[in-house]
Amino acid sequence: MSDRSAPAQKTIEQFLEGGQVTRVHETTKNNAPVVQDEVKRADGSKTTVQVSPDGELIERRRD
Repeated sequence: MSDRSAPAQKTIEQFLEGGQVTRVHETTKNNAPVVQDEVKRADGSKTTVQVSPDGELIERRRD
């Protein structure tokens, strides 16, 4: 995650809960850049998190 802005990293880290990022996808939403990370947490559950470069949580989905 070192290629992320510090605010985006901080937001994504809130959802790791002992797990790790398994997939990263950079995209746009409403013509603004968005980072979409898939997180596999320590308990095996998965969460998809979309974050703006300034750290704003755009969307969170538990899979």
